[in-house]
Amino acid sequence: MKVLLPLALCLGLGGLISAAQAADVPFDSLFRGQSTVTDALYPNMPTLLFGTVGLRLGLQGIDTTGDGHLGAALLLGDKLQFSALEMTILTQLVGNIATQCFNISPDRLVNISDWLVKRNSLPLVAVRKATFGPLELTYRPWQYSTTQQFASLVLSRRGTPGQDPWINTCLLTGG
Repeated sequence: MKVLLPLALCLGLGGLISAAQAADVPFDSLFRGQSTVTDALYPNMPTLLFGTVGLRLGLQGIDTTGDGHLGAALLLGDKLQFSALEMTILTQLVGNIATQCFNISPDRLVNISDWLVKRNSLPLVAVRKATFGPLELTYRPWQYSTTQQFASLVLSRRGTPGQDPWINTCLLTGG
């Protein structure tokens, strides 16, 4: 019993040290500088406008733990296929969210980008999921009619935001 108590204290301190070193980034800082509006396309979430390209993306952060940390992110596009320039913007945004909010190594970004580009070339397929380490991406095409087409992408990961090993996280408030 005397040996277990110091071990438990050491493990507890290790958790406190990791939490103290965690980097919390305001989620909205990842797309600061982009025009953000609320429009009829995505009435319940901010819409990012990339004016020079004409790209509109709905972006919603989801607090899965109740403590203000981003636990999942939802991106909505108003089409099923994106141009090469739009895909560049989309993969950069997903890469920023993955590294800043989900603590994913930049080494995984090439594979994530390749997977997104492949999804873009197959517009009318069913739900597709892929994992990149602890990160899971879920792509879903939505086609209600020939004029109502959407693509959604959900980013999520295993673990608890702010706790080792998920020490780099995003906050949904402030910034």
